[in-house]
Amino acid sequence: MTRLRYLLRERDVRGKLDQQVLSVYRDHGVVPKGDRDDNFNKTPEDLSLYKLVRRGDLVVNKMKAWQGSLAISDFDGIVSGDYLVCEVNSIVDRRYLHSVLRSRPMIGEYAVRSKGIRPSQWRLYWDDLADIDVALAEPAEQRAIADFLDAETARIDQLIARQQQLLAALDLRWEAFVETLLGDLSPQPVKRFATKIGSGSTPTGGSDVYVSEGVRFLRSQNVRDGQVDLSDVVHITADQDAELQRTRLRTGDVLLNITGGSIGRTALVTESVLPANVSQHVCLIRCRRGVDPLLVQVSLQSRMVQDQIRLVQVGGNREGLNFEQVGGLLVRLPGSSSQAEAMNTVYSSKRSQPQAGADHCRCDRATRPCTRYRRRGVMTDFYFGPTAHVLRLSLRYVEPEVWRRVVIASDMPLPKFAAALEQAMGWDSTHLHLFDVAGVLFGNTQHDAPHLIDERVANVAHLLPRVGCSLKWDYDFGDNWEHDVVVEVIEPLDGKKKYPIVTAGERTCPPEDCGGTSGYEELLRVLSDPTDEEHESMVGWAPEGFDPKVFDLVAANRRLRAK
Repeated sequence: MTRLRYLLRERDVRGKLDQQVLSVYRDHGVVPKGDRDDNFNKTPEDLSLYKLVRRGDLVVNKMKAWQGSLAISDFDGIVSGDYLVCEVNSIVDRRYLHSVLRSRPMIGEYAVRSKGIRPSQWRLYWDDLADIDVALAEPAEQRAIADFLDAETARIDQLIARQQQLLAALDLRWEAFVETLLGDLSPQPVKRFATKIGSGSTPTGGSDVYVSEGVRFLRSQNVRDGQVDLSDVVHITADQDAELQRTRLRTGDVLLNITGGSIGRTALVTESVLPANVSQHVCLIRCRRGVDPLLVQVSLQSRMVQDQIRLVQVGGNREGLNFEQVGGLLVRLPGSSSQAEAMNTVYSSKRSQPQAGADHCRCDRATRPCTRYRRRGVMTDFYFGPTAHVLRLSLRYVEPEVWRRVVIASDMPLPKFAAALEQAMGWDSTHLHLFDVAGVLFGNTQHDAPHLIDERVANVAHLLPRVGCSLKWDYDFGDNWEHDVVVEVIEPLDGKKKYPIVTAGERTCPPEDCGGTSGYEELLRVLSDPTDEEHESMVGWAPEGFDPKVFDLVAANRRLRAK
């Protein structure tokens, strides 16, 4: 093992104002800021404090290293003075080091070593980065590994490009459908049927004040494909949301991106998105009573409206729409007599055509993160070998807390993952389940939840790629048991162990079909009170020997082995 301080040397050269500004992305590495349309952090006029980057340098976003925002740069340029810039020792192949430092186990190291009160304030400092050990192969082996990874990444990129071509073709098909539906209708301005046209604002402090949990804060990258994409959503506190209450979203609000390269993208706010607020880059359109917001959103996606948005930009010095321009956009909206028929046509089309509308979005949202994590996992599996996820599983809304610590093979498919969680917790596996990752739903196709992704397409590492990642797991849609699953550690898989394993926990699982959290509370109350008139019948109904305070580790692992 070699300590990073012997492979890297921190460099701090400033004042190079003639260089291009670079950005560091978790998924794209170091890129020129001008090449991306999804970075809304304002570049200051005074760049004298920006640090010089040379091709081959390591650039680390100290604030987001724990999310994987670091990379070897392929460009000369300058970056924020709050970033780390490091020269790389010539004894190490830069492509090899790039892949090692961006692998899942290393990102877990950054999370452990970052310092701060809460995630939005975490920083990875040079001394902490420099103390991390990495395995350094011989130069020839480094090059061989890097060549293999380049070839494998190129293959995956080809698959992604093919997918994007397919999605582009489906976009054209959807546009044709919308034109057919709305082509003969008379246009009217948005302001005629909107009761509110406005946008939010970024909380004081910008991205530094985002928190890991709280009220969803939708930015332009969350508005896509006709729906709200929550795969990269951030959160603000309830107090910040209260300050922005003027733009607090409601079910049925229509969102329209009004700045940047994604201008013109639209989405419809559904109940599953709330509570949520919105940034200044997204316009909120609230429709008057009697106007169906789905039809408004579909009309805004039409070629006629998108052409108007493009024309507004001609001769302007920046990409952007103001509220007056949004209100003046002409849309073709069915009148009250034909609205129900048109609305049913839209809904039935979205349900019946997997190539269009919501299903198109569902495919895109599902495959984008899975493909991205598979590509990142190539290095993890090749260099570090198979890994295991150490997870904390806890039952929501039950006090005292019922929880388990479970160790799962990282490549376990989601159907087997769900079965393992059920047995670890103590459920009978007699009900349906659902995984909720920031609003993206994975589950068994027997369940008819809207926009559900078949859980067979993903595994544990795809949904939980890093230490600190979490998801919500629902079991039994009648009693509605909700669980939090959080990644505590990602470690090498031990070939001598048989996974999955329960290593710790507290308290027994509630009995099946007891009525959810409220029914369980009532059951515990009756069982603890021998004078209650239902005490005897509840003792007979409860599982034999039921004791809510007991957790049997041996029995939990026995259930897993049997499954």
